[in-house]
Amino acid sequence: KARYAPALWTVSRAGHATVRREGLAVAVWCTAGCSNALRAGDRATVGIPRVADAQCSRSPTRKPGTINIIVALNQPLTRSAMAEALQLAVEARVAALYEAGVMSVRSGALATGTGTDCIVVAAPVAALHARANAIVYCGKHTLPGELIGQAVMRSCATAIARSKPVSEAPAWSKKRPERG
Repeated sequence: KARYAPALWTVSRAGHATVRREGLAVAVWCTAGCSNALRAGDRATVGIPRVADAQCSRSPTRKPGTINIIVALNQPLTRSAMAEALQLAVEARVAALYEAGVMSVRSGALATGTGTDCIVVAAPVAALHARANAIVYCGKHTLPGELIGQAVMRSCATAIARSKPVSEAPAWSKKRPERG
């Protein structure tokens, strides 16, 4: 019986992709709002957050500003493979942001995410007697890694494209100049 479950908050339309090969299926859902796009290492907007100081803000968000990703596999993963799946999902999100030309609202450099992103990786729990069949690796050299990367990039690309206003090109989507 499950006691905990992740909760993701979004106001954006989801992009979805499913890829399958050799009995492995990877489905990914992504919502993307880029009004809060940042690059890893951008100057902080908040000091050191402490539990004692945390407050739940109820102020309404003006624009969608987070990227939520759910990665679901149809086969069990070991804990180390789940960590690799998470890492791969982050890398694929960054690649999708780069390909879309999303810029940091703080530094103007290519964004690597937003300040509030969340990624969930879900896979069946292997029964004790079936743990030998759990996927043990899913880095970029493996089929699980390939499928996770493809599905995350496709779903993120769709969600990012859907998040851009039709009437105007948002500041965060200005393509960088071509390198010569």
